[in-house]
This record gives sequence, C-alpha cells and structure tokens, in this order.
Amino acid sequence: MLHDTFYRLWQNAHRFDPERAAVRTYLYALARNLCLSRLRARRSRPVAADLDEHHVAYQVAMSADPDPVPALMAARALSVLDDGDRLLVEEAFFGGWSHSELAARHGLPLGTVKSRIKRALEKMRGALEAGR
Repeated sequence: MLHDTFYRLWQNAHRFDPERAAVRTYLYALARNLCLSRLRARRSRPVAADLDEHHVAYQVAMSADPDPVPALMAARALSVLDDGDRLLVEEAFFGGWSHSELAARHGLPLGTVKSRIKRALEKMRGALEAGR
C-alpha cells in the first residue's frame, strides 16, 4: 500500500497545491483513498470464506504463482485418485504431514501409507503423461 501511495503521488504530483494542504496531509489523503478503494473492491467480489477451499478455482485464485497452469495440472492429476489416496497425497504435500503422522492420523500402518502415496503419485504421473 505504501508503494501504491507514493506511485500515485508521483503520477499526480501536478495536482498537489501547497496552498490547500501540506505534503503530509496530501499523502494521508492519497493513502486513505487507496485503502477505501481496495475495501470497496473487496466487497464487490465473493468472500473467500464462501468458496470451497478444495475447489480448483479457489486454489488458482489464492495462489501466489501468477501462472495457473501448475495448479490446474495438479488438480487434474489429483482428480484421477480415489478419495482416500487423494486425501493422503493432499495432506502429505499440501498439508506438510509426514508419513508417520499420516499413519497415526488415519490409523493405518506406516508401510501402507507409504505404498498408497507412492502408487498414487505413479497414477498421477500416468494421467499427466497421457494428457488427461
């Protein structure tokens, strides 16, 4: 926001009138107007809490990566998995859970968790290579 304020000041320097206000007052007004504009813009968009955070559109929109292709490819690859395997992969790679934590969390043997994740990754790779 600070960068935007100074950028706006630079763009509109010709509009500043030292007889009407001090530079500080003008900067505060610019910052305030930018903040209000952003708040108004947010109100016109759907609230993130109303969206399903597991939906591909939500993940692409909330991604810091400007290129949505990797997120869409990941979603496509995850869609070929059954629910149980998809959950394990999502929790391992997006949730940061270790294999042993997943085993305890789901009540599965450690070897089962490892083999299911490995099999799921191979299935995902096959789907991506097939262009599905």
